[in-house]
Amino acid sequence: MIKVGVIPNTDWCRDALALDDEGFIKSDPRGRVSRANVWAAGDVVHPLRPSIAVAIGCAALAVADIRVALRGH
Repeated sequence: MIKVGVIPNTDWCRDALALDDEGFIKSDPRGRVSRANVWAAGDVVHPLRPSIAVAIGCAALAVADIRVALRGH
């Protein structure tokens, strides 16, 4: 059986972003991470329920926050 979201694909950002003990990117509820102007969403941020629907919801919150950041308010 293959399960999405069980092992995060975060090796590429290990040296740039803070990860938790399981290798997921640490983020706040809006997707902001340990580096300014960087957001993460989906299964790489250790969702409570790994699923496509949750990943899309996380991405929508991150995009809303990115939009605010780009507009400057």
